[in-house]
Amino acid sequence: INTEEQNIFLKKIVKYSKFFLKQYGIAYLIRHIRRIYTSYKDKNYYFELLNKISLKKKDIIVLVTLGKRYWDGKLLEDYQFSEIVRTITNSRKYNIVVIDIENQPFCNLKKRNKINNEQYQIWVNYNIFIKPLLSIKDFILKFISRFKNFYKFRKSLSEIMFYQQINLFRTLSFILKYCFFDLSFESQEYLISSEELLTFIKPKFLITTHEAAPIPRSLIIAANKLNIPSIGLQHGTISRQHPDYSNAFVTTEPKDNPFAFVVPKKMAVWGSLWKKNLVKNGNFPEDSVVITGYWRNNLKEKIYNEMPLLENNNHKFVGIISSVWHSYSEIYLRTILDELNNINSF
Repeated sequence: INTEEQNIFLKKIVKYSKFFLKQYGIAYLIRHIRRIYTSYKDKNYYFELLNKISLKKKDIIVLVTLGKRYWDGKLLEDYQFSEIVRTITNSRKYNIVVIDIENQPFCNLKKRNKINNEQYQIWVNYNIFIKPLLSIKDFILKFISRFKNFYKFRKSLSEIMFYQQINLFRTLSFILKYCFFDLSFESQEYLISSEELLTFIKPKFLITTHEAAPIPRSLIIAANKLNIPSIGLQHGTISRQHPDYSNAFVTTEPKDNPFAFVVPKKMAVWGSLWKKNLVKNGNFPEDSVVITGYWRNNLKEKIYNEMPLLENNNHKFVGIISSVWHSYSEIYLRTILDELNNINSF
C-alpha cells in the first residue's frame, strides 16, 4: 500500500502525459517511428522472399493474422489460422504469403518461412510496406489545418453538447482530439500501406480471420478497390450489440461508396443464425455472406479426451461447446467438467 501511495503522483504524470501525446497525434508519430525501426533493417530479407515467390507460376493467397496476440510465438497455437495454412499448403495449388500485423520479432517470422519444393510459404512483417517519410511529412503538413478545423468544430459542438443542462464537451474532448490527430492519421497510413502491399504481391485472394481489426479492414478496402477477392472468416460471436457488425451503411464496393463501412466480398459464417444477424442487423449484402459450417474441428478431440465415458444409463450427458480455443478456455472447460463430476445427477 505504501508503495502504491508513493507512486500515485508519478502515475498521474505518466497518465496525463500519455493523454496529451495521444490527443495531438504525437503518440502516433512515436508508434510510427518505432514500427519503422523494428522492421526497416529486415526489409531486404522479406523483399527477397517476395520477389522469389512472385517468380513461381502458382497464384498467391495472402492470409492476414493477428500475430502474437493469438499465436504466442507458436505456429500451431491458433487452430483457426493454422488449419487454413496447412490445408492450402497440402492442396499444392497456391503459394501463401502470411502478413503478420503485430510486428513480431524477425527471428520468429524467419523460423516460420518454409521454402522448398513441397511448400512455398512465407511470413512477412506488415510494416515493411509503410512509407516512413510520406507519413511523417503528411502529418506535419496537415497538422495545422486539422488543428484549425478541430477548433472550429469544437466551437460549434460545445454549444450543442448538453445533457440536462450539463455541458458534455469537456468530457468528450479527448476522444474528439484523439480521432482528429491520432486515429485518422494512422488509418490513412494503413490504407496507403495496404494498397502498396497488395499492388506489389498481386494475390489471387485475400483471407483474414479478423476482418474488423484496423489493418485487416484496410487490406479489405484496398483489395476491394483493386478487384482482389477478399474473404472474411467468422472468428467469434456476431450480434447486434457488437459495433463491428451493426452498421447502417455497408458496401463491398468502396469506389462507389467511399463513406460506407466496407466488408469483405465474401464473409464465411458458421450457420444460418450468424448469416441472419449480419444481413438483418449488420446490413451485409445477402449474397456476400456464405454459410460454411463450424470447421474448427480441433475442439472435438479436446472435449472427448476430457469428458469421462459414462456407462450408467441413468446419467445424463452434457455437451459443452466453446467458440474460442485458447489456454484460458481450456482452464474454463476443465473447471466446468470438474464441477459437473461433483453433481450426482450428471
